[in-house]
Amino acid sequence: MASLAEAGADIVVELGPHPTLAPMVTMAWAAAGGAGDPPASVPSLKRDGDEAAQVMTALASLYAAGAPLSFAGLYGGEIRRKGRTSGLPLSAPALLGRDGARAKGSAGPAEHPLLGYARRSAKGEVTFESELSLAEHPWLTDHRVFYHVVMPGAAFVAMAVAAAGVDAKAPGSLLLESFQLHAPLLLSDDGESRTLQLVLEAGEGSDGRSAKTAEIYSRRDGEDGWTLHARGQVADLPADAARTVDLPNLIRRLSERDITELYAAFARLGIVYGPAFQGLCSLWSGQGEALGEVVLADTLSQRRADDASRPAGRLFSGDGGGLARDR
Repeated sequence: MASLAEAGADIVVELGPHPTLAPMVTMAWAAAGGAGDPPASVPSLKRDGDEAAQVMTALASLYAAGAPLSFAGLYGGEIRRKGRTSGLPLSAPALLGRDGARAKGSAGPAEHPLLGYARRSAKGEVTFESELSLAEHPWLTDHRVFYHVVMPGAAFVAMAVAAAGVDAKAPGSLLLESFQLHAPLLLSDDGESRTLQLVLEAGEGSDGRSAKTAEIYSRRDGEDGWTLHARGQVADLPADAARTVDLPNLIRRLSERDITELYAAFARLGIVYGPAFQGLCSLWSGQGEALGEVVLADTLSQRRADDASRPAGRLFSGDGGGLARDR
């Protein structure tokens, strides 16, 4: 005890099955020459009760006493993700009306599960923002490139088309005129989340018609800048542009491909499609065109699978005609 007093200890932890020495610290502190109040005494375990809960209580007591803790070590091996909370006081009536309606001016959830919440700026831009992680979207773990989970390009396409549809003033069809992938979006297996943001801005299409430009960004907590992952342009589909495809005739002029060998060939290139992304059950291809039959995987919910896989199912040919979607 005299050594503790001489060292100026301010916290004492008793490692043992039950506290026996910790109370003596308080009783003998002054007699041992300790200055001021006795140090905080924290027992690690007690004879009765849940041991894991007792250790967590001891850690909480240490933290309250001012001891630095390594939270990374505390939660090591667990999959966790960060959540965002409002900076406003937690008062439900301030956000919701008496009938449960959202207050005027606040953001609301968009139709697509990856878009999140939408907000219109004073300049007319519409921003969709959400938190993206494997904990929230575990089906993405089935899309890997060189062992890394990578956001599928089709998901970016689906987000752009869905955002343009949400912002549309009248029902109709949309045409994806152009789309470029700028940087891969890698997701961590440890459950770390990234803030995903889509910015939709009005503009002109290739023929002067009104169109919307969609840019998709992300960033990790603590990063200063945003990474641009994809940019595309979505326009209204002209009424005279609608066309039908003679599927039987298309199949006759194409050659059928072996689906098993196709996925194996992708795997040899380092692109591994898990069960959630092995929905292709038939494929025919030829010069500049292809036709595939897609069945949604059971591991995906119907809405998420439909939103994420729709671009692959709607792109029938490589004639540059774009991607059409009813909204």
